Amino acid sequence: MKKIKRIALLVGVLTITGCKAVTEIFEKGSFYTSVFSENYYREIPQRYLSDDYAETVYAIDDQININQPLDNAFENAIKHDLISKNISLEKVIELYGSDATKAIKASDYTNEIEYMEAVFGSLGSAENAKANWINYANNNNLSKGNYSKSIRESFKRGIFSKLTDGNIKCDGNGPKARIQIDERGMGHTFDHELINYQRFIISARGGSTVNYGNYGVARVTKAKVRVNVSFFIEKSTTNAASKHTVTFVVPEMHSDNEAILFSTIISFDLSEILGAETLKRVNGITINYELLEHAFLKPGGVLDESLDEEFALMVYEVMLPYSSWH
Repeated sequence: MKKIKRIALLVGVLTITGCKAVTEIFEKGSFYTSVFSENYYREIPQRYLSDDYAETVYAIDDQININQPLDNAFENAIKHDLISKNISLEKVIELYGSDATKAIKASDYTNEIEYMEAVFGSLGSAENAKANWINYANNNNLSKGNYSKSIRESFKRGIFSKLTDGNIKCDGNGPKARIQIDERGMGHTFDHELINYQRFIISARGGSTVNYGNYGVARVTKAKVRVNVSFFIEKSTTNAASKHTVTFVVPEMHSDNEAILFSTIISFDLSEILGAETLKRVNGITINYELLEHAFLKPGGVLDESLDEEFALMVYEVMLPYSSWH
């Protein structure tokens, strides 16, 4: 069967802009051609593939939150930041409050609790577009967060900067907007060590070379995927080298959906799941996945070996809001 090489996600009518100038920070044309099979990024530091790291695996299927870019981020992100005192209520209202939120006055309520309930209710309202995940990512990406200049600049260099610029969705620039990986995945060594951390957020979607029209079948827009994120700590005088892997299943990862806003945002509390000390001194990461089920390519979890079309994971963003680095 002739392989369909043209990527289904490159839709000519998409004209919304917003990607950072990634062409300026690695070789122009790398990993964002119109040929699907040429866009895989497969680089993993060789040492991360060795047995030098003692691995601990954390299955967190029941501890993740799944959202889409236009969903309200108050309950799963902003509220946590506020309660953790990472940000003041005044700043939250400024960044994420609608006009209705900003119109709420403490003087109109008999006590502070009633006032806070009103503010929280307004911030978390589905009608409050200011608190969506797009806005949250714009304010909390690793290249813009409350870090020193050297740390921010380190996340603006190299191909990994495609995952740290706050762009959590396909914006019409196709492969320029994300990193495409196969099941083996990708890896990266940070220029700095992670010291403090709270929540972890990753935005991704699936993509394939399937031409559904040629087969006369409906487009498959969801896939069941297991995602594995590993954090690496190097050997020191006091500790052995270690690897901490969080693994989780996304039952319905958006895939091959032409709507630009359909990426899948997964968030969870790293400090709660692993503890506040476990990932101190992390300076590397790998991301890989396993396609568990796809109604066309892997129906019922059984790979259709008569097909040679490809499936890939498109990773848009990685965030560690209010983390600190050394």
